[in-house]
Amino acid sequence: MSLVWGLNWVVMKAALADMGALQFAAARLWLASVFLFACLAALGKPLRLGRPGAVALSALFQTGLTTALTLWALDLGSAGKNAVLCYTMPFWTVLLAWPVLGERPAPRQWAALVIAALGLALLIGGAVEGTLPDLVATSAGITWAIGIVLTKRLQAAQATDPFAFAAWQSLVGAVAVSLLLPWFPAPPAQWTPTLVLALAYNAVLVYGFVWFLWFWVLQRLHAGIAGLGILAVPLVGVLAGVALLGERPAMLEWAGMALVALALLLNLRGIRS
Repeated sequence: MSLVWGLNWVVMKAALADMGALQFAAARLWLASVFLFACLAALGKPLRLGRPGAVALSALFQTGLTTALTLWALDLGSAGKNAVLCYTMPFWTVLLAWPVLGERPAPRQWAALVIAALGLALLIGGAVEGTLPDLVATSAGITWAIGIVLTKRLQAAQATDPFAFAAWQSLVGAVAVSLLLPWFPAPPAQWTPTLVLALAYNAVLVYGFVWFLWFWVLQRLHAGIAGLGILAVPLVGVLAGVALLGERPAMLEWAGMALVALALLLNLRGIRS
């Protein structure tokens, strides 16, 4: 999951040279919806959900708003930094899951959270500077956390097939983002091989496969642990930006990545124990 999502920051950044941010967000969600529903039909899995209203509400935050904000932030800023800011999600998730889900963080989890927070602070230069891409990317992390807590709350009340849940989440997100398109016009898309491959990568891997795995993980782990468990994504995003986009992190940013990696290892050790 972390590898596919981390590399996708470079994939999306490259695609935005040929298509508007919200247009790409809507296109990848519609394609993912077609792919996922086709898989459901081929596997003979049921499409019906027990609580469609709750599914739609969680999808509005986790898929619709988060996708729109993520692509907007990426269009305005760098792949590496925005990957890190969007992945402040685990911190918001832990804080929300405590009062909403009753998931009290364990001491090891608090330690991982503090270490990762210090690492993220170094990665963004000490603090969020208040620029538009910083604020948009951080907002994406918050809306994702809200969606995760809503998803976990829904699944705690009634078991939901993760494949069907992923399909409906993608469809609701596609509709939500599409409703925003008239207010955010963009030039016509340039259908280059890069754009086509980026859409295929997002539809089949990012949403078609890994999105299903994400909901499967949420069914089996506490929301806070699941969120902290994918802290490797911004590390992959930063390293991919260095290797493929020529982005050059400063020494403080390298130190921040080391702290985030330490927090990830601490959290994984806590899960095993």
